[in-house]
Amino acid sequence: MEKIKVLLVEDESEIQEYTATNLKSVESIEFLGAYSRAEDLFSDFDKINPDVAILDIGLPGVSGIEAVKKIKSHFPNCQCIMFTVLESNHYIFEALANGASGYLLKSSGKEALVRGIHEVFEGGSPMTASIAKKIVESFRKNVAAEAMLTKKEMEILHDLKDGFAYKEIAAKHFISIHTVNTHIRAIYEKLHVHSKTEAINLVFKTR
Repeated sequence: MEKIKVLLVEDESEIQEYTATNLKSVESIEFLGAYSRAEDLFSDFDKINPDVAILDIGLPGVSGIEAVKKIKSHFPNCQCIMFTVLESNHYIFEALANGASGYLLKSSGKEALVRGIHEVFEGGSPMTASIAKKIVESFRKNVAAEAMLTKKEMEILHDLKDGFAYKEIAAKHFISIHTVNTHIRAIYEKLHVHSKTEAINLVFKTR
């Protein structure tokens, strides 16, 4: 049976040792090594060819999320799993946007991590249940927010997100600044927000 080549990036020594020991004990896994800093892993890029990388987020120096992007650029077929205590929407979606394929909380335990490694290796996206719920809730919220706005209001909100000034938006859509203000007020009222930042965060981003 082909073994899954796995590496670990974790700066907490006790967690690193415990996790590494657990992974070494799994017959289907070839453990490539543990790193305390992402930079140490980068220096070994020419010596390894991982199938799966397990990364903490709060690393010293380059964060686990930043490391995912570099790992994926060097090893396109390597699947990355965030293994962390952080479960805010910001970290979840930034990690996924940078190329992570899975997001597991450390409280999930050994069995969940090993299962996640096999799942991601086979093309899946392992998620702790609470993380998956956050993703679904955020998706529903964004879809619901977009459904409230007209096509023109969405176009103007896109322009605001892209940094256009009111005068530029007016010229782009061949309307007056007064009409732009009217559309923006309507956006605020429909989304129940009080600023363009809140509106943009609600429709386009996560918190």
